[in-house]
Amino acid sequence: MLAETDSVRPERLRPGHCRSENYRSIILQRSNSLLSSIIQHIKHIMPMSTSTPKALPGGIYCPTVTFFLDNAEQELDIPTHSRHMEFLARSGINGVVVQGSTGEAVALNRDERMQVGH
Repeated sequence: MLAETDSVRPERLRPGHCRSENYRSIILQRSNSLLSSIIQHIKHIMPMSTSTPKALPGGIYCPTVTFFLDNAEQELDIPTHSRHMEFLARSGINGVVVQGSTGEAVALNRDERMQVGH
């Protein structure tokens, strides 16, 4: 990181105002060092998963909407959702992507998300 005594005046960072390649090299090194420190901090507070990601089988995956009843509570319409899932399954696709095609997942509570996902 830049020490207080190492601060660089903003006007020197404007294009065409670097005095030499050496000056540019110093700025680049300090930027890379700062970036490296940030990455190490992120790795410390948010460790990477050690499991191997599983690949989805090939084929077509269809995004689908979540159906709601036309009432004041706007409850989930599970019967319509089920019929739609059956229709999609019969169409020959390999899978569906739920709760993401129109951003509805943020409007559902945990229990509702679980109902749609099963």
